[in-house]
Amino acid sequence: MSYVLVSLVLEDDAATKASDAFARWYAGRHTPIERFHGESPEHHAITAAVLKLDARRGFVLGHGGATLRAGPGPDPLNPFQIVVVWANVDQFAEMFKGARVYVYACSTLAEARDAESFGRGVVERGVAAYAGHHKEVQAPEVEGVGLHDEQLRRAIARVVKTFLDGCDDVAELLVEARSAASRGARVPLNAKSTHLNDPSLPLDWSLDWARILGSLQVELPRP
Repeated sequence: MSYVLVSLVLEDDAATKASDAFARWYAGRHTPIERFHGESPEHHAITAAVLKLDARRGFVLGHGGATLRAGPGPDPLNPFQIVVVWANVDQFAEMFKGARVYVYACSTLAEARDAESFGRGVVERGVAAYAGHHKEVQAPEVEGVGLHDEQLRRAIARVVKTFLDGCDDVAELLVEARSAASRGARVPLNAKSTHLNDPSLPLDWSLDWARILGSLQVELPRP
């Protein structure tokens, strides 16, 4: 599987430093055709890298919402905070036109499927398929050696790879997450259940599961 990796990271931002560490961990296991790490990777270089792929695919990590950034977004309690946008809807769609893209960032999709969102907007502008989240997410710890860290890393990585390989079915992606976490048991986790503590997983892992992969959505072109 060939893909382009983009990791938006700011030196003094703990969240994107963690997601960049996860991006590097993932790239060590699934090598991208090209990779970009930094506060503001050049759009034209990413566009050129995507165009090299016969099957266009991308994995992007950073801060989300209505735009993608290496730093935090607007803060109503700090109106003077400078927000530096890496890509808006139009810019992202231009870079990843015709591509399948997984964006690991907070709230780039809306829980109500008819609502406007970043992910819906880029698909309307030519992205072939977009996977992302409608809630806040955080990167799994890559230095941790405990069962919780290892299982969550494997589960998220499997979901990303399975989507990039062509799966648009969220239910099937969650089956793959279970398979990765349990090393083979291909049964789904009910990510929307109010019974968060799945007995087959550590208790704290179930909470992370519901918060992170429970917010997964796939946006496709609509008729």
